[in-house]
Amino acid sequence: QLAPSFYFVAYFYHQGHPVANSLLINIQSRDCEGKLQLKVDGAKEYRNADMMKLRI
Repeated sequence: QLAPSFYFVAYFYHQGHPVANSLLINIQSRDCEGKLQLKVDGAKEYRNADMMKLRI
């Protein structure tokens, strides 16, 4: 049985140039099947060096 996975990609612009990074998330299919939620605390625009909480 295949276990699902996805990439979380974040990016921003610094002096007109894009800066990006990604994180591969592997899901344990039996543990959270149909239960995955992504939530960001707060609704704002983030700037370079700002902290952000991501709940998975």
